[in-house]
Amino acid sequence: MEKNKLMMTVIIVLLILLLATTGAVSVYIIKHLNSGLAGQPPTTNQTTGLTAEDIDPVPLSSTISTNLLPGPDGAEHVAKIGFSIGVNNTDKKNSPELIKTLTDKENITRDIIVGILHNTTYQELKKPEGQDTLRQKVLEQVRDAFGSNLIVTVYISDWILQ
Repeated sequence: MEKNKLMMTVIIVLLILLLATTGAVSVYIIKHLNSGLAGQPPTTNQTTGLTAEDIDPVPLSSTISTNLLPGPDGAEHVAKIGFSIGVNNTDKKNSPELIKTLTDKENITRDIIVGILHNTTYQELKKPEGQDTLRQKVLEQVRDAFGSNLIVTVYISDWILQ
């Protein structure tokens, strides 16, 4: 009888150890499988160091359609491009005010973009770095116009060149 109790105790202890080990291994595996998905921190913008959650896009109400500067071939070209201005929202005091200003004074942003596009050729925009160059020009000029370094990026939502 004493031997049966000892044997039952050993079996119970072994089962508990087996369950604990299985649970720990399962948690470890699940944690590492998810590390490439939701468990991973949001990607950061290499230029600003901000995550996508730190940037509020302020979209222009409609796409901008305008003529481009004639290129070396002399042909007329048109661009239809949608833009959003990315604002750093980590400054809880100033970013809401800037977002409101950008929305209320959208005509200033649109004027800046049209001016840039009127001085850009179709050939410049078609280059592999064309969108990045346009983004950078818009970013610099909009940032200067509104006097704010909280403007951190420019998003392009539509891109049609003819």
